[in-house]
Amino acid sequence: MGRYISSLAATIRQVFAVIKLLFRGRVKLHVVSYKDYCDGKLVVTHCSQRTHSNKQILDFFAALVPHGGGDIPEAIKTALNFVHSTVHRIRQASVMPTDALVLLFTDAPPHHIHTLSRYWRQEMDAIEANPQYTAGYDWLAIRRAFQAANIHVHTLHSNLAEVHDMAQSVLFYSAMGPVVLVENESTTEITKATMGLLLQLMGHKFEFASQFTCVTVDDAKFDVGTENDVFPSMDTRLAFTKHPFQFTPLPCMLEDVSQLPVLFESNDTYQNMVYTIFGAFFTPANVLALTYNPILAKLWRVICRRRLDPRYLLLSVKLSTCVS
Repeated sequence: MGRYISSLAATIRQVFAVIKLLFRGRVKLHVVSYKDYCDGKLVVTHCSQRTHSNKQILDFFAALVPHGGGDIPEAIKTALNFVHSTVHRIRQASVMPTDALVLLFTDAPPHHIHTLSRYWRQEMDAIEANPQYTAGYDWLAIRRAFQAANIHVHTLHSNLAEVHDMAQSVLFYSAMGPVVLVENESTTEITKATMGLLLQLMGHKFEFASQFTCVTVDDAKFDVGTENDVFPSMDTRLAFTKHPFQFTPLPCMLEDVSQLPVLFESNDTYQNMVYTIFGAFFTPANVLALTYNPILAKLWRVICRRRLDPRYLLLSVKLSTCVS
């Protein structure tokens, strides 16, 4: 997870920008980090825009460190129970209907008796002992709980060295929803894949879709039984198939961007917010987003039409230092 941790800070900055520019406070980002039961008692940590500032969330990321762990699987079942519980709590406290989308970044399968896990019993006991963790330990029960709660899950899975190990892990995560294969774990590529996924869920075309792929395991079936009935032993040879990087828009994510230029020109508050966001966003780690993020590119073109605005001049200087 080390590369993910170092790359996701840049990803989060772009997510901050897009959700503020598009949704203007209607979307809140939550970050959930999970470890394993051999790494101490604090398996799940959490930071949210509902309770923390963006800077505090970035500081939260900066403080994360990868742990070697005692085996390959991680306590993702605990993390998903935490997410399910958090969504339920937010909905109970909200007077308006709320939707939830989970982006899961991983490089390992969950605990299971067939994933060479030494800590599955600790995780099972911890989940069963927590009355708020109603999704349970069984992977298919977690799947059904998320479906019943209408929580959409998309997984970004880094490439594993062995094809067999990759297929085993993908089989688990594809039960929860689409799985994106992350073959290049550089900051730029992880961010581009994440934003390409989000943009399509918002109903926007992603011009670089051919650079990424989704994966499924052949003949996978998840609608019957428990996890022990579905997920085979480690010596079972599975095959996975690559698919186009395409996603159906989510109704809750659809947002019309055609009026953003009009809003920028007519609303001083929004205009000031755009300049502030771009000022914070123009860093070497993030500026390439202008080449693949149509929302940011659209607003940048509008800004560029105001060449006499001193705020444009400041941004253009900052941009030049990023690309020189």
